[in-house]
Amino acid sequence: MPRRPAAVKGVFQRDDDPSRAWYARIRIDGKLIKKSFGSDRAAAINYVEKTKFLRRAGEGRLPRNAKDMPKTAREVDTSSETSHVLVSELCDDLLSHIQSKPNVYKDQRNPPYRIGVIRKQFGERIADTIRPYEISDWLDSLDKAPATINRYKVTFSSIYRYGKQRDKVTVNPAREVSQQKLNNGVIRFLKPDEERRLRAVLQKAVDECGLQNQQRKKRLLHRIYELDIAWVLA
Repeated sequence: MPRRPAAVKGVFQRDDDPSRAWYARIRIDGKLIKKSFGSDRAAAINYVEKTKFLRRAGEGRLPRNAKDMPKTAREVDTSSETSHVLVSELCDDLLSHIQSKPNVYKDQRNPPYRIGVIRKQFGERIADTIRPYEISDWLDSLDKAPATINRYKVTFSSIYRYGKQRDKVTVNPAREVSQQKLNNGVIRFLKPDEERRLRAVLQKAVDECGLQNQQRKKRLLHRIYELDIAWVLA
């Protein structure tokens, strides 16, 4: 008796199908897609495994219906419509999306402004030709704080991510651009009036110590001495 092949999740045969054809089944963005592969079980397995890989990697093109096949970014036909989509079109798409949902995107000023800056710089370029180093070099040229540069990077990535959702591009070069490191440390100095108020509080605590609280009084005096030294060293 022939050995039954090991089960593969998403690949199956229908009991009511006399042809015993193999089917692939996978859910993409909540939509269940089923595709028949006839007697070619290996093709059904490849379809499922390749689709899962592309979904995890976030690259390439996922099938949207039973007629589509999963394709890596390299496999996408260079003569297809995606090779002629301009960055300006992606910018306009995201801008329209943001402006149509003010309840979701509360900030209707800064993201549209950043999209406009990116559109002015890269708008006439074909989207699939933009390379990560070009984005990185442009971000480095901006006379902005690191946190602001990171917001431009996130906006750039959002433009491509929304374009991928609409099947207009297959890549997102901004994903490979590193974030700027942020220095969140704050250098703080006491103002003269702040020093006076602090000394007054410490001295009051010392003066309120009675004869029974000499140990506490010594500790509080030590705080005043620490303040004296810190003030001199500053």
